[in-house]
Amino acid sequence: MNMTPILVKLADHRSGISAVLATIIQVSGHSYRKEGAAMLLLANGRRIGSLSPGCLEEDLHARVVDVLESGLPVLVNYNLRSEEDAIWGEAVGCGGEIKVLLEAAHGGLLRLLREAGRRLQNGQTIAFSRRWDGDRMLYTLVNDDAIVIGSDDVAAQFETDIWQVGRSIVFTWEPMPRLTLFGDGQDAAAIAKAAVEIGFRVVIADWRERDYEDAGAGIREGNVVLCMDAAFVIGTPQEIIDQLQLGMNDYLIVCSHHMRHDREMLSRAIPLGLRYIGLLGSSSRAAKLLEGLDRSSNLYAPMGLPIHAEGPQEIAISVVAQLIEVRASARQVGKRNGEEVMPR
Repeated sequence: MNMTPILVKLADHRSGISAVLATIIQVSGHSYRKEGAAMLLLANGRRIGSLSPGCLEEDLHARVVDVLESGLPVLVNYNLRSEEDAIWGEAVGCGGEIKVLLEAAHGGLLRLLREAGRRLQNGQTIAFSRRWDGDRMLYTLVNDDAIVIGSDDVAAQFETDIWQVGRSIVFTWEPMPRLTLFGDGQDAAAIAKAAVEIGFRVVIADWRERDYEDAGAGIREGNVVLCMDAAFVIGTPQEIIDQLQLGMNDYLIVCSHHMRHDREMLSRAIPLGLRYIGLLGSSSRAAKLLEGLDRSSNLYAPMGLPIHAEGPQEIAISVVAQLIEVRASARQVGKRNGEEVMPR
């Protein structure tokens, strides 16, 4: 899990929390997760996210009590190269070495992380800096308007060249991409559920009035909740586009199974240059819906990877796999264009 879902959870968690933030800050060789990957280790034994396939988490959790009691950051080195990974009781075979920073999520750091979560929910990109000042860790948050927010510093001691005095390690946190599903049937619910799991903010949009009760109720069929954690918008295609202010970073799936409404949404969405537009259905249906419309490179019709999927769950897997592919491609473009803040 990347940091954004963790930060959003912290921002939504208004009461106190007893947890340790674990962040990979350096990788040599191969590793399951890359630098900047993080997870939250709760004192009650729960975990949010992961840093490995399961080979490190038990050891990390064993350190939680000490980190919480001392309040001091701890840097842990894991050498998983083949000649040494027997220490972990099995041949992990990752072939790399990673350094994990453990920090108690309280005080100034927690306030800063929650502020980052709120700003991410508002669509801002955040740069988070840790700077070693000899005997203290200094935290700084910078949003995309170059507004700087600092936290209380935290006393710390490190015996490693990673933390040279005055050196910062900076990671960029981006808002979770937004996926809008036009249509609220069972296939949309399956896609929405899977998309939430991989870090998308999901909006269900439809022109038909529904008794959703509230956003937290999810999509219902009778008394069965088909999907949680989705927001809901009702209106015509143009009203939906205007209300959500769909733009170049948005993902849209057209799946209402209604020819006229699907075509209207496509005709209005294609000129917007969205990052992804997916159309649910067969090739023949797609051809009819797109007749006379531009077919841009960001249009996937029919959508999903070609794995011969059948039924809502399999279709959701093929679609979400494609979303992952498109999202990863966009991140690589961002790196080539210098949009990612790198450690310095």
